[in-house]
Amino acid sequence: MEYIIKDKIDELISKGIVAFGTEKDETTKEAIRVKLELHRAIKTEFKKIEGRTGKEITPEEELKILVDMKSKREEAWNIYKDAGRWDLANKENMEAEILSHIIPAMPTEDDIKNYTEEVIQQQFGGKCAMKDMKVILAEVKKKYPFANGGVVSQVVKLHV
Repeated sequence: MEYIIKDKIDELISKGIVAFGTEKDETTKEAIRVKLELHRAIKTEFKKIEGRTGKEITPEEELKILVDMKSKREEAWNIYKDAGRWDLANKENMEAEILSHIIPAMPTEDDIKNYTEEVIQQQFGGKCAMKDMKVILAEVKKKYPFANGGVVSQVVKLHV
């Protein structure tokens, strides 16, 4: 799995600063400001985790951070919307939208089932035992870090 945005975050921030400084239209400038603040927040989250663990985040951790940030923005959007704070709700919504364009599409249940079938076929010749579940799940999680273990388990049980 490759990094989604970590390798490009400094460049995105630099470009955002330049764009913000040269833009004359206030509406466009506000959109650039929100995006720039979000990119800075993403970098801060990465640095916070790296500082806590003492090592560079993995692509899987990067994806989890981005998904968590998006869900927090969506939750905040609902809270602000319900409170009638449209100024804050709109900002959270814009950030969630930006994050949804950064985060790759999540696999469907069928994607996970099909890939699990493929792993069982390649590594075990189509027949496996429940004791192989750990190996199969680890392989599926390499491709789909957020794969539901229950879905993988269902497929494994069909091949026991």
